[in-house]
Amino acid sequence: MAKPTIQELMGDPKAELHPSLKHFIQDGPMGKMIHHPLIVEMFLAPEMHDMINKRFEYKKKAIKTAKEEKKWERVIWHHERPYRIEAFLCLDEEFDISDKDFWSIMSEILIDTENRWQHASIISELLDSRRGRRSLMDEDDRKVFDELPDEVTVYRGCQEVLETWPHHNREGMSWTLSKEKAEWFAKRFKREHSLVLTGVCQKEDIIAVLLGRGEEEVLIDPVDVEVTDERKI
Repeated sequence: MAKPTIQELMGDPKAELHPSLKHFIQDGPMGKMIHHPLIVEMFLAPEMHDMINKRFEYKKKAIKTAKEEKKWERVIWHHERPYRIEAFLCLDEEFDISDKDFWSIMSEILIDTENRWQHASIISELLDSRRGRRSLMDEDDRKVFDELPDEVTVYRGCQEVLETWPHHNREGMSWTLSKEKAEWFAKRFKREHSLVLTGVCQKEDIIAVLLGRGEEEVLIDPVDVEVTDERKI
């Protein structure tokens, strides 16, 4: 059987974009783009409409089925990464999710997300909604946490607060036990105003230690960290 051509995969080149997606078109770095909870497409061209529509309909049906089957993780992972925290908040409000599933999914989302600081209020709401926040940690996470001293030194790579760079992430919840990892985060976007913060916190204030991405991450409310040093790199 012959493999489908690119044209066949793209579908009808004259198709109109799904009405539900039209409101989510915005200007992007490469022209028009879509930023929807189920579809993020960095470059939008008319000949892509049919393919995008089919993907959108597939995701909607898959989410409906997952909810019926109580496959909560599937519901979340069918959403695009920037929208998974919000999707989980809505899911938790709509359904009776067990504590075990709640903390397991919450941990996976926190490890995966790249824009946690933008959703700090939602994350705090979710973390405060149930007891047992330490259940975010698996066995390996918990072992590292248990071995920490009462006072812990943590680091954070971020951007200096400047009028020309309003979207800083200095006060996020994500810190690390590794100075080298903090330096990597500070430098990864190659901006001129990168900082590595050094802070101290009490072990009892740490929400969780998350090792899932090899970042030795410490999840903590930034108000519970006393910054002792700032270094430009």
